[in-house]
Amino acid sequence: MGSLPLDYIFHHIFLPTNVPQRSDTQDGKGDHALLELLLETIGTFRKANDHAYYQHWSTIQRSIRTFAQLHSNSKSLSRINLKTAFRNAAQGGIIILHIAVQNSALIIRQEKIGYVVETFEASPRSADVLAAQCALEWDFPSRAVLIPLHTFEDESFQDTLASFLEKASLEPIKQYAATTLKAGSNAYESRDTTFPAIIGQLLLTILEVAGHQHTPFLTRKRVRDEVCWSDGAENPWRRSPTWLVLRVSIQRILCSLMGSYGVFHYKFFMCSLMSSSCHKFCGHESFPGDQLQFARTKLARRVAKLEAQSVASSSEVSALIQSLFDRNGKSFEDMLRMLNKNLEDRGTQIRHCHTKKVIRLPRRADDNNTVLSLRHSLSTVNDILEEIWYGGPQYQVHLPHSQSRDARYSTWVNADPRNHPSTTDYYCLADMEVRLAEEIKEALTASGKGDWNEAVLKLRWHLQFYQSRAISAYKDNPEQLSLMLLTLMEVWMGIDSLVVRIFPLMKDYGHGFPLDLMYPLKVSKLSDMYRLTRIEEYLRARKMNAIYPLSNVLGDLTESCFAVRYFDQCEEMQTLWSIIWDANDTAKADKAHELKEQSKIYETLVRQASETACLFMEDEHDPLKRRHDDRRCKKHYFEHEASKMWIGIYEDLLPADDILAKSIVFELLLPPAFAAWRDSVWQLLMLARVDSIPGQKPTLLLRESPGLRQYAQATDTSMTLASTPKLFRRTHYSRCSFPVPLEKICLPHALKYKMFDSEHGLWVSGHLAEQQKSFAAICSASLPPKSAWVSLKRYIHPTFHDVYPSANEIVASQTRCPNGLTIAEYTGFQDLRAGTMIQWVKLLRELASSNINFGSVEVNLLVTELA
Repeated sequence: MGSLPLDYIFHHIFLPTNVPQRSDTQDGKGDHALLELLLETIGTFRKANDHAYYQHWSTIQRSIRTFAQLHSNSKSLSRINLKTAFRNAAQGGIIILHIAVQNSALIIRQEKIGYVVETFEASPRSADVLAAQCALEWDFPSRAVLIPLHTFEDESFQDTLASFLEKASLEPIKQYAATTLKAGSNAYESRDTTFPAIIGQLLLTILEVAGHQHTPFLTRKRVRDEVCWSDGAENPWRRSPTWLVLRVSIQRILCSLMGSYGVFHYKFFMCSLMSSSCHKFCGHESFPGDQLQFARTKLARRVAKLEAQSVASSSEVSALIQSLFDRNGKSFEDMLRMLNKNLEDRGTQIRHCHTKKVIRLPRRADDNNTVLSLRHSLSTVNDILEEIWYGGPQYQVHLPHSQSRDARYSTWVNADPRNHPSTTDYYCLADMEVRLAEEIKEALTASGKGDWNEAVLKLRWHLQFYQSRAISAYKDNPEQLSLMLLTLMEVWMGIDSLVVRIFPLMKDYGHGFPLDLMYPLKVSKLSDMYRLTRIEEYLRARKMNAIYPLSNVLGDLTESCFAVRYFDQCEEMQTLWSIIWDANDTAKADKAHELKEQSKIYETLVRQASETACLFMEDEHDPLKRRHDDRRCKKHYFEHEASKMWIGIYEDLLPADDILAKSIVFELLLPPAFAAWRDSVWQLLMLARVDSIPGQKPTLLLRESPGLRQYAQATDTSMTLASTPKLFRRTHYSRCSFPVPLEKICLPHALKYKMFDSEHGLWVSGHLAEQQKSFAAICSASLPPKSAWVSLKRYIHPTFHDVYPSANEIVASQTRCPNGLTIAEYTGFQDLRAGTMIQWVKLLRELASSNINFGSVEVNLLVTELA
């Protein structure tokens, strides 16, 4: 038995906490190894117990062997093998069936008055498993039917029942498959289990006509399961449904043969099965030690529970448990000792491997270790000695020729930015600010849409370039940063004025800047105050004339958004809309034709499989023995080919909602001038943002969409529509197995678009509220490093208002006074900002006192903010 089946047995029998993060079905090899271990343990357990129970365990052994034969070669059941099993049921055999496709199990056993057919669900729903805090409590079976002897033993009845079960095990019914809601449509969910209606409701209802409803004794079990998967896994890890079917069947068979005492035989058998598993684990050195330790703990815990139950139960039950311990207890103890020894040996080996070996050092160094070899250093040493002896070479320093203003500016623009700004950077920035004023005047005097578009793109480049150079050069200088913001806003005013001329619809949409945006700026010149006033007047006028907020341009995709209204006026975009929908209809027609052709092939394979019998090889030494010919069996070949067939889904290129579809087409043919205006607004909003909301990373950008990128117009904007939901074709819903209707493979557009900034990794809709915008963070003064006034930094912030501390709060804060300040300084500094109308009076009072040192940088900054 290889390492993979051993891992499968460990995970599904012992159910550790760290199960795999993807499905480990191993194409049935794991369940096959589990069945082998189960049959081996049944044989060992049967020999260890009294002859009184030998016949009962022989019945279980025959039932498990029949189960292995019926499920050995494929997922489907063979009609011929089923009819053979039905005939053997008349001789006391018990039939266990697992119809995996229908998520159902059947137990067929004979009683005095007829045959009892029991059914139950083989695997719980994922939602139930995830919602359960511990284990699920199930009563088995969920339904049962009693069929009279003469009816069940009728050959035509058995043939019909076998045919039904064969088809049910081969063909999945999509009507009862698990589904999930995605993009407004139900998609088949391969990660969940099927509703067992075909067996539990349809078949049992049909059988009730031939017999009547039966009420058997119930077996209550605590079913433990997990649903675990990681990114990239198509299906999650689930505990083997075959293992649940076998456990429930063995316990129910034992209880039907031995009565209520069958539960204790089942518990001892499970301990024996765990012991056999541990024996195989110990035989493989590559089996992980932590898993072996977990298996030992599980086995010891089960044995301890049985010992505790023996003490707490009645004398009759206690005697039964003790007798079972007398026959099986020694094997459990031996296995636990073997596990302990194995773990101790592994621990000793690990400690030996990790023991640090200290080699004794020689007392004296040999001659080879006292010679330093410098084979490649001779030339370097000679050069150094020559420089010392004869003096170094004379270097001539050539000073650069003075450059003209235009040449220096052109060189600076084309050069890469420096980490530490130089004097040239400041000269060129001042020069650029003058040039930008001239560029704006020249752009506003242009005439014609062509010139306006060119001017907008040029101003957009200047805006981006100037900010990238100025924000690093003017760092920690509130006055210079304020002048930078003035220049940026003036450039934006020029861009906005031109865009309103190009797109008259833009008059109806706001700019998104609050009217008090410029309040924190620190400007001292009268000319700069005039510039500031013009900006504020422009912002106020644009806001008064606007009908819709900025969110209708950058955020919300509604009927009144700019994209939809512009689309309704643009013939080019409407033409592209028609082209995309025509291509979509053609692709859907091709997919329907493909489904029709593939369905014919699938139906042919299913028909051939149903009309073909399994191929067996006879044993020449024993004619009664035969085995299935896996290589040359045509029936299982047809079934395998049919089960492998699938068809990929097709997803609409555009959403059914016209508003979203128009917004997508607008984004594909995005006008360059509008893109420049949008990027400029967002650039300034990012400067004014109070905080950033990272949000979830999108799964797909619109311009990277496989079906739409061929229609996208080239643009260098960083803002575009993006979606967090995935395309159907990029999920595990990307294909469906046969049979499948057309409406399940032709699906609607699944993406939900919002505006996304790919440069900063931010969703735009979370940063459009005006109350979140302020230039205060840029214009606020910075305190010296390691200043004792750091705890009072908020009092010198430009936006410090309406949060003044009361006199009692100032007194109560004395316990938080830093070591570098006196109590008088600490409280006086806070008291200066308390009260808007009396701050100057308090400042005069402090000037006359000696509480605060007005020569310090921090107090100077505070007085500046008061002014």
